[in-house]
Amino acid sequence: MPKLKVKEGHAVTIEHLNRQKAEKHGFSKAFLLGGTGVYKSGLCTLNLETPMAKALLGQSEGDTVEVTPGHGKPYRVKIVDVREPSDLELERTL
Repeated sequence: MPKLKVKEGHAVTIEHLNRQKAEKHGFSKAFLLGGTGVYKSGLCTLNLETPMAKALLGQSEGDTVEVTPGHGKPYRVKIVDVREPSDLELERTL
C-alpha cells in the first residue's frame, strides 16, 4: 500500500531533528493542516501559508523535510505519522 502524501485536512505528526528546537517546542508535535481552532483530538491547526505547512505538503510518512522560517535558521523535521480526516475525531472544542 502506498504511503499517504500530506495534503490539506490531514493530521501530521512531526519529530524535531534539531535538539534546540525539540527542547523549546517538544520533540514531537501533531497538527491538522488547514482549518481553524483546536479539536477534541487535541490537534491544533496549522495554517497552510506557514513555512512548516509548505514544507510538509506533498511529503509522506518517514520523509525528512527542511523548514525555512521567515526568520532564523532552517531546521529539519521528520514526518512520523500522516492520517486522513476520516481517521480522526475532528469535532471542534469551544
